[in-house]
Amino acid sequence: MLRDGQQWYDSASRKNGAPLSIVDVDQQRIIKTLLVQVSSSGLALTSDGRFVLATNGFQLTAVDTKTDQVANSLSLRGYGNAIAVRSDDVIIVGGI
Repeated sequence: MLRDGQQWYDSASRKNGAPLSIVDVDQQRIIKTLLVQVSSSGLALTSDGRFVLATNGFQLTAVDTKTDQVANSLSLRGYGNAIAVRSDDVIIVGGI
């Protein structure tokens, strides 16, 4: 997921957690890795570009794109493996 043409947010599953990688597009290298609880299967960007939202199992994690830090995590009622953000910032989470 591209934020501003400069940074790319990507997730990959690992046995001991799942890193959410922040990649500098121009330098083509990972500049930061955040460890979230489980595999981040869905990523979405808020309409203003301020937050990257990651669904990771029974949790929704918000990453502040200005600080590249986890801003908040919320528990989901069901398993979330897909996410979308509408232009009015309504968050839609889907599952299996």
